[in-house]
Amino acid sequence: NYRLGEWVIEQRKLKRKDGLTQERINRLETLEKDGLSVWSWDPRGEDAWEQGFLLLVDYVGEYGHARVPDTHTIKDKDDFGLGTWVLRQRRDRDKLAPEQLKKLKGLKNLEGKKVWSWDPLIEQWEKAFLLLEQFVKDEGHTIVSSRSKKIDGVSLGTWVCSQRNLISKIEKDEETLERINRLETLEKDGLSVWS
Repeated sequence: NYRLGEWVIEQRKLKRKDGLTQERINRLETLEKDGLSVWSWDPRGEDAWEQGFLLLVDYVGEYGHARVPDTHTIKDKDDFGLGTWVLRQRRDRDKLAPEQLKKLKGLKNLEGKKVWSWDPLIEQWEKAFLLLEQFVKDEGHTIVSSRSKKIDGVSLGTWVCSQRNLISKIEKDEETLERINRLETLEKDGLSVWS
């Protein structure tokens, strides 16, 4: 009735307190299965982060982006909460190691486009606004049909409609006022086109 789990936890505690000899450290670190190292001094830290990152890489490969829904779980990986993991990375970015930050910032989809964002909602708004600016240059107005086809994954007509609705309904904070100002200053040939 030897409690192996408790012994393993104790070895990790001893290492943190400099209570393990180098020989024992080496023996633990060289434990292998099928030629792969299986020992970790921090199984819930670096290894768990790496597991989450690899699952995010798989998600990006399948969906082409890193905007994982908050409730998204990976069923065949013990219901790993990938959405929660991604939220935690964005929230705690100042606690991430430099290598972890580099990996997230360098995350690319199959087309080679970088897909990580620290605030995807702001990025989505900026993307839609740039598309609206191009629409104004091409068409000379901001009356975009709600049935217009998607451009680069954005339903521009729906987005414009939602911006008009938000402007009339919400209490305006500084960021919202700045966005409203940007919409209202859209021009074509020196004339305002936002209404």
